[in-house]
Amino acid sequence: MSAPRPPCPPWCTADHEFLASCTSSGSPFFIGSDLTATMSAYARRYPGAGVEVAVNGKLHLGKPREAEALAVLLEQLADATPGQHRDLAGQVRAAAALLGWKEEG
Repeated sequence: MSAPRPPCPPWCTADHEFLASCTSSGSPFFIGSDLTATMSAYARRYPGAGVEVAVNGKLHLGKPREAEALAVLLEQLADATPGQHRDLAGQVRAAAALLGWKEEG
């Protein structure tokens, strides 16, 4: 029998029927004129493993190759507007704030 799950933090929006981790919401946005990439950032807590800020980039490729997929993601980030970069930075900061992390500096 597994240990009982600790209570979810107030920022958790996960459906625990399908996810073991607690996650906040992060609104993905499409990058590039052909809309082949998405980016999002959110807070996540794994049972027994602590908390993190997750930044996800997804490429929609038929047969992804790791090096080429990374090159495409970097090109897509280069094509993102300054506003999209600020939106992603805001999502990273919001996810860190949900975890109680303070900016250094």
